Amino acid sequence: IMLDTTWSLFYKYVTSIPAFIIHGIGIPLSFTFSLMEDEEIYLDFFTIFQKAFGFSMTQYLKVAESDQGGPLKTAVEKLGMRYIFCLRHLLVSL
Repeated sequence: IMLDTTWSLFYKYVTSIPAFIIHGIGIPLSFTFSLMEDEEIYLDFFTIFQKAFGFSMTQYLKVAESDQGGPLKTAVEKLGMRYIFCLRHLLVSL
């Protein structure tokens, strides 16, 4: 799963749209809103997914790719998933 998901769509809110990436095409799974980008916005996605579908996504997904943001990395590690960073974000930050 790719978790580079946070966008400033609404004034004073961040929007998270987690997506599966298959052959370079993003398939959005959900969306959430928060006042700030923190680990809770990402953990909420996994909690709500499990309540809605009756199984934990982390049973099947062991790796999450994201930018180098601290909240994303913290959430992924709390979920027991392996964190890898997006090469594109690394190259842009150089």
